[in-house]
Amino acid sequence: MQAGAGSGAWHNTSCCIACCRVTAVNEDSIDLELKDATKQSLPFGTCIWAAGVGMHPLVAGLKEKLPAELQTSRRGLLVDEHLRVVGSQGTIYCLGDAAVTGATPQTALPPTAQVARQEGEYLAALFSKNKLALVEPSSDGSEEEEAADADLVPLPKRAKPFRYFHLGSLAYLGSHRGVMDLPFKTPFLKTLRGYLGAQTWRFLETYMQDRTAVMEPEAPPAPTLPAEGPTAARKTRVVVLGSGWGAVSFIKNLDPAAFGEGGGYELVLVSPRNYMLFTPLLPSAVGGVVSENSIVESIRTLMQGKGTYYEARASDIDPEKRVLTCKKEFCEVCAARKSQGGSLGSHDHSEEEHTFQLSYDILLCSVGAVNATFGIKGVQDHCFFLKSMEDAQQLRRHISKALEHAALPDVTPENRRKLLSFVVVGGGPTGVEVAAELYDLVKEDVARKFPSIAEDVSITLIDGMDSLLNSYHTEIQSYAGETFRHNGIHLRLGTRVTEVREGEVLVEHKDGGRDSVPFGTCVWATGIAMHPLVALLKERLPADVQTSRRGLLVDQHLRVRGSQGTIYCLGDAAVTGDSPATALPPTAQVARQEGQYLAALLSKQRLALVEPAAAGEAATGAQAAGEGGELVPLPRATKPFGYMHLGSLAYLGDSKGAMDLPIKTPFLKTLRGYLGAQAWRTLETLLQVSPRTRWLVAHDWVRASVFGRNLSDI
Repeated sequence: MQAGAGSGAWHNTSCCIACCRVTAVNEDSIDLELKDATKQSLPFGTCIWAAGVGMHPLVAGLKEKLPAELQTSRRGLLVDEHLRVVGSQGTIYCLGDAAVTGATPQTALPPTAQVARQEGEYLAALFSKNKLALVEPSSDGSEEEEAADADLVPLPKRAKPFRYFHLGSLAYLGSHRGVMDLPFKTPFLKTLRGYLGAQTWRFLETYMQDRTAVMEPEAPPAPTLPAEGPTAARKTRVVVLGSGWGAVSFIKNLDPAAFGEGGGYELVLVSPRNYMLFTPLLPSAVGGVVSENSIVESIRTLMQGKGTYYEARASDIDPEKRVLTCKKEFCEVCAARKSQGGSLGSHDHSEEEHTFQLSYDILLCSVGAVNATFGIKGVQDHCFFLKSMEDAQQLRRHISKALEHAALPDVTPENRRKLLSFVVVGGGPTGVEVAAELYDLVKEDVARKFPSIAEDVSITLIDGMDSLLNSYHTEIQSYAGETFRHNGIHLRLGTRVTEVREGEVLVEHKDGGRDSVPFGTCVWATGIAMHPLVALLKERLPADVQTSRRGLLVDQHLRVRGSQGTIYCLGDAAVTGDSPATALPPTAQVARQEGQYLAALLSKQRLALVEPAAAGEAATGAQAAGEGGELVPLPRATKPFGYMHLGSLAYLGDSKGAMDLPIKTPFLKTLRGYLGAQAWRTLETLLQVSPRTRWLVAHDWVRASVFGRNLSDI
């Protein structure tokens, strides 16, 4: 529901209660008093307050320090015809919602963006055309009264007063309808409504931004299969855990005939994250090159017409009963703000209300992995990670705050250099690209927007190996090191981190020497560790077949060993070899091909659960469960999973990149430099999961090259 005076077209289950006053807002209900003095209580799950504006605390503090007989408004600061704060002797101007332009509410301009914009344009012209300067009051005691009344920053007599010109009002009403109230006499144009009003509103709201086009949403799909009920009972239930590369690749490549309404499978996806994140571009999001919204796609969009999605976190797996325990995801914002948000913000529930159970016939585990700290003290407390959207947002905001803080006038040179010292731990693709994006940020944007502090920025990369990108071709390793050294990035290779303290990293060299590296920002990008859910499942499987410390060992068909064929695993959680030397690397490329393989396997084969025979029946459980004791047996002719390496890419900064391709032609095998960067940018755009994200990422490349990076902290 919404509370406040505004516009809205209410339909379906929405309601509008007009001419009423809110008397109290409770945890899950709002108390109203109607015009006839009757009272009513309205329950809610979410309450949005949009009832008006109040005075900013800073404005209230300033108002108290000005003459009370001149500042009589309760809404903000009274200003004169030139937007100067009354009683400030011409030294303070006020505009926007904080300014009150009339002595009474009837004559004051409304607190709208249109008014604030015109006020800003007026003051910009006023200051640009007139050379305003401070005139110190005379020290002569005889002129004290005259000095008190005079403006310390006088305006020329020819200065024109501010005049507001109302251009009209717009509002979107939903269902492709809108209204416009224009200052015309022509009736048709004065109150433009309906579809034309909505399209005009959309055009103007886009034009007032950065000319970004707004795409029309697709038509809603046909209803999907139910997750429960008699229809579902006749199908093989496939439950997918996770919304990363492996899970999304599986979903996108499913055969609609097998997973559609008439198919033999029922699909359910469970993940606490209701979007797919394009992780290779997280360093670019940190650098402000691409927007966070450009590299995510809604899971519900990807699941349309294929199955059901539940936003929850799998907290337990019982492989014998084939049952998942899922924990509901409550609103973190509401929980942080305690009682706000109604039922979403309240956590005073029993364990049963927090969780639900979900049975499965086939389980696809694609929950990924977590950041590896190797037990090094201080990493969790003092370092930033880069594995999720939240990580990227926090790091980008921190960098923005560090730049702004370093530019303040009272910061000493020593503190400024420390604030602007960036340390990246890890010489793999993520660590290298974070350092590269930081270099580009400094060279192309900080140097232009923060010229006084650009020279104080330093970037250091620490890695225990003797070269960067150790899994790439040796020529690319050498090229990456040369590029970084040429760009002034300090490389501390062959160096092991022993501890991270506040503001410094303690390291140990191969020769046994020890020293410390100071930092204002430290990014940890050294590897991955086993997900807690994977570790829990591993403990419930036979220890003699699950011997890996990194994840779940799988067979040649990606079935988890010891699970009787009911659990498949893919992505970072899966270990495909008996030793680290034979296991596939935990990359997006591997997870993507594993998802494609399993989608083809389940789409082509009608896999079904074979229950063991009851104790009183003649057949044994092993016979009833299929050959080898598998509860979901595979046909003998099923082809095993085969990984085909398509190459590796990395961005090195300064419009240089590198590609390590599995071909014999020397020029193409290790494509480097400007061509490597363009190839990297092209492929990262084409590999997006939807046309929407491809368009947005391509738009972001162009936007950043023309207008620069986003250095704001939002």
